[in-house]
Amino acid sequence: MKLIASGATADVFLNNENRIIKLFKNQYSEKIVQKEANSQKIIYETGLPVPKIFGIKKIDGRYGIIMENIKGMSIGEKILKTNNYTDKLNIEEDVIKNWDTIMHYLSLTIDIQIKINAIKVQDYPLMKDRLVNRINLVRYITEKQKIILLKKLESIEFNNYLCHGDLHPFNIIETDEGIKVIDWADSTIGNREADVCRSYIIYEKNMPKISDKYLELYCKKASIDKENVLMYKPIIIAARLAENIPEKEKSELINDLQGYIKR
Repeated sequence: MKLIASGATADVFLNNENRIIKLFKNQYSEKIVQKEANSQKIIYETGLPVPKIFGIKKIDGRYGIIMENIKGMSIGEKILKTNNYTDKLNIEEDVIKNWDTIMHYLSLTIDIQIKINAIKVQDYPLMKDRLVNRINLVRYITEKQKIILLKKLESIEFNNYLCHGDLHPFNIIETDEGIKVIDWADSTIGNREADVCRSYIIYEKNMPKISDKYLELYCKKASIDKENVLMYKPIIIAARLAENIPEKEKSELINDLQGYIKR
């Protein structure tokens, strides 16, 4: 097998059958891996352009998901000439040079997200549960602050619209057969405004010159109010702080969150 990429939860390999194996770290059980594979199968059956899942396999004591090999280039690489959205300096330069191209692909990614967010799914992980669990795991805020956030979360009524949970240009691949959307590990059913807020925060912290345009375009195309997206910011920021993110972004998010909690 050929190693293609490594992440916090898994390593990605290409096997001899030209299939991708997402091989999870040792701490991830068969039950957890099977749950993610089942979730992506459900998404595939909706007709969305996602990699086909062939099953799970145990390799050297680790469980992995075997899936279709998507050949192409991410939208992020096409518009920003980098393979990492945290490469902030190069991103700033690329945005200035490639604004028209960026706007074309940004509109395309928003159309994909709107299509995803329009689908209703049953028997799928709940956004509310995911957010509660992650807020409870955050180590950078006090218990009192967690209670404030959880009360705010409890007051929100959730729908069952499909939400990717981590949609940004590096998770959208342009292939010869069209667009494919990858990395569904954080997908849930819930409110599209929260899903948009999650994407907006990623843009805001790593691609700031694009963030406001992203939010403006999505809201215009989907006919939703910007305020209904931004109301989720403290909740989504807190949940993101439970993830393995760069230290600089973590520090910025902690400062932002403290400001929201004090309001």
